[in-house]
Amino acid sequence: YHLSFPISFAQSSSVCDLSSTGSPVYVYGSQALVQATQQWAPALCLDPKYFHFQHVQFSEPGSKNLLATGGIKAAFAAGPPDFPFETPIVQAPVAMSGFAVAFRLDDASGHEVSNVRLTPRLLAKLMTMSYPGLTSIQGIYTALSGNPLDIIQDPEFRALNPNTMDFINGYDTSGASTLFSISSDSDLMTAVTSYINADPEARAWLDGRPDPWGMVVNPNYKKVALPVNSWPILDTFKSETFGANNPCLAANPVPLLPLIAAPVSNPATVTLNMQYQIANSQLICQNAGALNQKLSAVGRQVNGRRAMFGLVSLADAVRYKIPAASLQTFVDSSAASRFTDASGRYFAPPSDDSLRAAAALLKPDNELHTWPIPYASLRTSVGAAAYPGSVLMTLDVPTSGLSKTDAADYAALLDYIVTKGQVRGANNGQLPEGYLPLTDANGLSVLAKFSKSSVEAIRNQSGELPNMDGSLPTVAPTPSPTPSTTSTPSPTPIPTPTYSQSQVPTQVPVTGSVEPTPTPSQTQSAAASSEPTATPTPSPSISLVSAATPTTPIGSVGGLLPLLGVAALVASVSAVAIGVRSR
Repeated sequence: YHLSFPISFAQSSSVCDLSSTGSPVYVYGSQALVQATQQWAPALCLDPKYFHFQHVQFSEPGSKNLLATGGIKAAFAAGPPDFPFETPIVQAPVAMSGFAVAFRLDDASGHEVSNVRLTPRLLAKLMTMSYPGLTSIQGIYTALSGNPLDIIQDPEFRALNPNTMDFINGYDTSGASTLFSISSDSDLMTAVTSYINADPEARAWLDGRPDPWGMVVNPNYKKVALPVNSWPILDTFKSETFGANNPCLAANPVPLLPLIAAPVSNPATVTLNMQYQIANSQLICQNAGALNQKLSAVGRQVNGRRAMFGLVSLADAVRYKIPAASLQTFVDSSAASRFTDASGRYFAPPSDDSLRAAAALLKPDNELHTWPIPYASLRTSVGAAAYPGSVLMTLDVPTSGLSKTDAADYAALLDYIVTKGQVRGANNGQLPEGYLPLTDANGLSVLAKFSKSSVEAIRNQSGELPNMDGSLPTVAPTPSPTPSTTSTPSPTPIPTPTYSQSQVPTQVPVTGSVEPTPTPSQTQSAAASSEPTATPTPSPSISLVSAATPTTPIGSVGGLLPLLGVAALVASVSAVAIGVRSR
């Protein structure tokens, strides 16, 4: 006897490389949207009614800067620009998603932990290098000698997560002392640091007030200004004593805690490491004593003794089935400041329900012409059920200055995304798990209406932006034929805005609920994208998976882009082939 099952596979996004020729239509920007674009692309490029587009994965702040200065024609973003766009650029919502604090953690019995609660203050502790990480560092770094060695030994973490691993021998304390993340600019970093900054307990701790158990912030991060789109590496502590046992550090002393944090430029690297529990802390002296000795990563953690945390996109976490932490939302006035359990504290896991709750709090910002995430509201009782890691994904396109052909292309792309592309599923053309569709059922009808009106605004190229209620601007009445010598004044020039610049798939539903009590909440898994570099004319043959990682940090560009030349920046990245367009 045997059972037979039909097996079929969806077309890969790389099918567009083979099915088309000619120049592509590019959209630069958010790596957090790649799980959706790689499903949308085949449906577009295999349908003769549509064209093919190429998603060039690049930092969102950099993409918005290029868009503002005319270097590119469209960008995917996960948040508004720091300042309103100077030229008319519509920010059309395409989905709700978010960041996820992924974790790999085992308990005292060596069993995998599936539910973790984190406060904004705990995230701040991980990010500010305030845990010594190693006993050898704790003994010599006076400023941190009184702090817990890592988050597992922090009383605050233990009070919220009583079932996590105990003081067993052998787990990697360095991996448990940091949040593995990226060094490049990212809207997701802006989101997580906005969440931290909006919390009174976290902000007071960052400003120098010890937590109720006596832990203090790393002095190099005291009073750090937040939010930021790129996390600063500020700790400078070196030690000859520590280097005496490490030939690589003895030959080239460098600050120790940045080696533990070990940020990377490619978001996909963080997700890949979290999927395979690889600690990236650069503490191992490879080829010790040889001319080619160098520091390398600690490597894969042992099952049963895992302890590591990483910042990834929610869609990445879902696709690659990596558990994601529930984040604190509301703290009741009755909650103790020095607590022994989660009483009076509410936590929301990333889920469809918690994304809907966050979407219900969105308010239009007429100056930025979009819907920013209201972090102040997320930490109130009204936002107790809302996931505080939520972000609104948008397609940003100018409504003036594009050629007729380009305007038609981008209007058609947006029209597909906000109609057929909002159907939830794992097939080509559908919206995968990890993104909340813009539907009436999800309370996002106004955003969907705005995006559909944006299609016409992009196609018309009249410089108009839809009203925030989704209606199109009222057309002015036809002027009188009576001759007039008065001409329409030109808009007053506005200074160019500057934006600071300083990762075995199975689709699973995003589920979970709010946690008003210490009862463990349902967390979920997630998925990875890659961040290849891009050139002005990316090669359509480059694979989404194998594209290269940027070799250097992007750095600050801001208002210098018009002077230094946008082409130089665009030439520093290589495209990810999502599709090629035939003209």
